[in-house]
Amino acid sequence: MSSLVLLTVFTLYLVTLVVIMLALAAFVGSLFRPAGIFDISVYAFSGYTLIVPVMAFGLFWKRSTAPGVLIGSVIAHCLLAVYYLGLNLPTSGTFPVFWCLILESIIIVFVSLVTSPPPKEVVARFDNPFGR
Repeated sequence: MSSLVLLTVFTLYLVTLVVIMLALAAFVGSLFRPAGIFDISVYAFSGYTLIVPVMAFGLFWKRSTAPGVLIGSVIAHCLLAVYYLGLNLPTSGTFPVFWCLILESIIIVFVSLVTSPPPKEVVARFDNPFGR
């Protein structure tokens, strides 16, 4: 077997394992903390909301980089998860996702500025996707 096939098979098994682990974690979490529909929707939409800076910077700022977006997104999601798992940080009367959005945006900008910019070919390909 070629190395590409082995890598693909390994990735498939790894993704399957991660999905099973997440499903088990969700099941165990549901046993200990009963949540109403409002709590569940707040958790879900908070996670979806953290995609907004990724999309905005990816579409409208040509200097954004993959490491900036990845690091910002991971840190913001981890902070949100820590908050919802029990660490009650002060939020000044807002949902914690608001502060995670601000932090994620700051991290994306900072990391994108300190890393090398994307190649001009990549920017040109996404700046003019239809070749006009």
